[in-house]
Amino acid sequence: MFSRKHFLCEAMEIKEQTVENWGLQKVNSIVVKPQSYSQLESAIATAQKQKLKICAAGGLMSFSNVCLLSKNYSVDTTSLNNIIEINPQAQYIIAQAGLKEVELLQKILPLGFTVAGLTGSTGNTIGGNIGNDVNGKDSWHRGNFGANVLALKLMLANGSIIDIEKGKDDTLLNAVIGGMGLLGIILEVKLKLLPIAGMECKTSTKKLKNVEHLFDYMSNLSPIQNQYAYCWTDPFASNENTGKGLCETAILQASENIVEAPIQPQKTIAGLSPELFWKLFRLTETKWSFRLANYFKYQLASNKTAATSFWNFQYPMLKFFPNWNFKFAPKGFQEWQIFFSTKNFIQSYKKILAVCRKYNQIPFLCAVRKHQPQSGYLSFAGDGFSLTINYDLNRKFNVQSFEKELIDTVLENSGKVYLGKYPYFSEEALQSMYPEWKLFCEIKKQYDPDFLFTSDAFAWKF
Repeated sequence: MFSRKHFLCEAMEIKEQTVENWGLQKVNSIVVKPQSYSQLESAIATAQKQKLKICAAGGLMSFSNVCLLSKNYSVDTTSLNNIIEINPQAQYIIAQAGLKEVELLQKILPLGFTVAGLTGSTGNTIGGNIGNDVNGKDSWHRGNFGANVLALKLMLANGSIIDIEKGKDDTLLNAVIGGMGLLGIILEVKLKLLPIAGMECKTSTKKLKNVEHLFDYMSNLSPIQNQYAYCWTDPFASNENTGKGLCETAILQASENIVEAPIQPQKTIAGLSPELFWKLFRLTETKWSFRLANYFKYQLASNKTAATSFWNFQYPMLKFFPNWNFKFAPKGFQEWQIFFSTKNFIQSYKKILAVCRKYNQIPFLCAVRKHQPQSGYLSFAGDGFSLTINYDLNRKFNVQSFEKELIDTVLENSGKVYLGKYPYFSEEALQSMYPEWKLFCEIKKQYDPDFLFTSDAFAWKF
């Protein structure tokens, strides 16, 4: 099945190579990078003849293996990245799905527009953002990235291309948004544009003494005065201080003082390559140094307002700590973003942190976001809040037992986990977290009866 190193498909070379995601997971795949829709159609037909499966892979920025498929076809969509039309008057853009987030913003920000649900990475493709229905700092009132979608073109397993329009084909659209590429390959997207006053971010920082304070503060935010909002919390804080942290909010405004050049990821950190910097960081990192860093971050912070550029606000890690995933080399890491309803969030936040402490897996990142319901069947959303945690797979501990206890805690408190980051669940757990999972599976059977499109995350099911 996998003996030939190279294949030929409509004058397009397809070769076996190593594919790596942001979580540092690696697989060997047959990689194809189509330059046209006809080449993509030919690649799909070739894969079917060889009785192989297909996984759509764009920026490979996923933290999990939803974008990986071992010993099968990996379709690199990043060459299908043209902007087809921008209509400022009607406030929409039509682009190919391989266009990256940074390329989209470079076009629309100078025209006075943005989109909802942007991630903290510039390397995501539009198709990937839709397939994972990513959420951002403004999703609490604007929705996830899928809320931008007005229409899209999808290539199915038989090579045909269908048009899907919001308000007309909502059943299928709601399956594609958040569907992780399991229904077909997104080719083109029509996105709604959101007008902005300018590209300066007026930011405000608020110190929060515990998770109850956090909950009250974020519950009363105004979307007019605070377009963006997220919280950093100290995972070491305990007892009456559990959940203490900093909430940063921002609003875009006009300014002549901010120079708006697209963010350029630094090639070095403190004069060192990212690989060397993070290697040295790992050698010097201890639990106590991390605890002290969190302590002083909170103590030295103050309730204040400031101004910065949109790029610096949206992508702070790219400027100061590029390739922060190398901190977890060579085995990588797992990240969970866990949603709980407004009713259950406070108690659930404490329970999740208690599980982390029990296994001595204090998260490197412990962030909180507010959310709102979305229409995607597998969208990570709802009326409530999410908590993000991660852990280093290089450490020696009972990972299986730890993850089982996390899953049990999530299900017992009616929560759900963002599948784009951690998709490793039984069908029963998926059905519990995402009640429309069975409906999604029925739609997949209708449009992909041979289960051509899959990934290592869902190969067990399809």
